[in-house]
Amino acid sequence: YQGLNQMRKEFLRRLVNSIIQLIDYYPKNALLICATNHVEMIDKALLRRFQLRVNFEMPNREVLDSYYDSLLAEFPENLKKINRKYGISFAEAKDDALTQVKELLIEELEKSSTTN
Repeated sequence: YQGLNQMRKEFLRRLVNSIIQLIDYYPKNALLICATNHVEMIDKALLRRFQLRVNFEMPNREVLDSYYDSLLAEFPENLKKINRKYGISFAEAKDDALTQVKELLIEELEKSSTTN
């Protein structure tokens, strides 16, 4: 186990060094954009290569409610009755909302096919 852990550390060290070298040789007149969900895991030497950092916070409840309203606006009322989740990103909210809409639609179609 210890040998495997050491190999992993060495691999990550080489990877970070390679990325740093690539950034250092990146053209000065070019724009490099990077993104992560886990900035705390990024090597400090690598972070120092970036002149500007922009943090995006999770949308609050009010903003997500507005997003849900907009997302569901084109659907009939019976498909808008989803369980809204909060403390998640816009992408997660969209995926979850549309999954619930699909489930409601399938449920309604199954009900109507059994009654016909």
